[in-house]
Amino acid sequence: MYLIIKNQIAFITLLLLMISCNSDDDNNYTATCNDTDVIINSSFYTSYLKITARYDYNDEWLQTNEYFFDEEGKVISAKYISTYNPGEIYISQYQYDNKGRLISEYLNNELSRTIKWTNNKAEVFNNENQKLTELVFCDNNLTEVRSGYFQNDIRYKKYNYDSNLNIISVENESEIRVEYLDYNTNKTNPYYLLKSIGVLIDWRNTLFSKNIFAIEKVYPYEGNDYSFPLTYYDYEYVFDNEGRVFEIEDDRTAIYVIKFEYE
Repeated sequence: MYLIIKNQIAFITLLLLMISCNSDDDNNYTATCNDTDVIINSSFYTSYLKITARYDYNDEWLQTNEYFFDEEGKVISAKYISTYNPGEIYISQYQYDNKGRLISEYLNNELSRTIKWTNNKAEVFNNENQKLTELVFCDNNLTEVRSGYFQNDIRYKKYNYDSNLNIISVENESEIRVEYLDYNTNKTNPYYLLKSIGVLIDWRNTLFSKNIFAIEKVYPYEGNDYSFPLTYYDYEYVFDNEGRVFEIEDDRTAIYVIKFEYE
């Protein structure tokens, strides 16, 4: 996954989990949250998480992402290996401030990205100090994201939560684009373990959800040369002997299976 630039591109290509919408008015949309601080509390039940993507039809693995956690549940390092370039291994290391907020990522011992926190807002910069993303938190939950600063093509997302702190919908500045239905509040979302580095992950809308959902409802979209109808995607889960998510397969990505291993 993961949190190296090449990892993000790989997983976006593999999974394509969300359609984002552009708007010329994105910069005029203001947050309604008045929080003056953010404390990222991490969920913890493992010191190690391994995520493997493979083809469903032939079991060929595509890439592996390994995450290592400290005693507070924060990701302190990650390793990425691709089947197409098995000799190339990318290692990310993460640093935090005294409130548990991510402030930097080093990729193969070189500074890759930094995060500047101002009250409840996080700004992500690349190693040339160019702004990439801006994120807003309310009640310590991610509620707004603006991305595309580097490309001068800003995209806006707003996240809406239920009472169980699960994301139920994602919208742009004017309308809902996707909904997540039928949460199982007895099962933990394995991606939620990566919450401490979530400000760097833009390929999964539900990373900040505590639990797993059964259905993704994607609203119609009309583009310049393509369109999508209203679509419902089912998600299926396999659990290990401790009741944790072991595999995820979904109608949206169709040909991929994602496997999770814990220690």
